[in-house]
Order: sequence, then structure tokens, then C-alpha cells
Amino acid sequence: MSEFSLHHRSATSAAPASFSPRTGDLVSAKFTEDNQWYRARVKRASGIKKEAHLQFIDYGNEETLPFSRIRPLDPKFKSLEGQAKDARLRFVPSLEFG
Repeated sequence: MSEFSLHHRSATSAAPASFSPRTGDLVSAKFTEDNQWYRARVKRASGIKKEAHLQFIDYGNEETLPFSRIRPLDPKFKSLEGQAKDARLRFVPSLEFG
């Protein structure tokens, strides 16, 4: 994560003017709560509103952000699989023996 943070402090991490994230893209996104950059997957994007709904792949939380807070993900940060995993709890009724 320290290398990821350093990468986003450099001028080379800026998004190209024509950058428009699309559904399914892996991107870097600046999370609103702590103003830090994290890896995310685009769940939905609106070119009209210039915003995208993202899931942060290492934490699992989601947020809608303007394109100005989203950057293409540098290929060197794509090799590590997302650390958050989808899960569901399922109710299984207990059997009573009597």
C-alpha cells in the first residue's frame, strides 16, 4: 500500500483528460471518508453525470464518486487479487431430536 500511495502522489498518476471509466474496469479511486487512494472495480458508470458507483476490492465497501476522483489503475497494481470476498449468511434451521 505504501508503493500505491507514493504512486498517486506523482504527476504521472493523473488521469488523461479523455478518461471515462466503464462498468467492470479496475481503477484507482479516492475514498471520500479518508481522502486516500484505493483499488476499486466500477459497478456502474454514467458518462452523463460523470460519476461511477464503485466497489473497493480490498475492503468491500462501495461509494459513488465523480470521475475527477477516479484514475486508471496502473497495471503493476492489478496482479494482486482483491482482498475483499463476497459472502452471505444463510439460515439453517436446527433439528431437534427428542
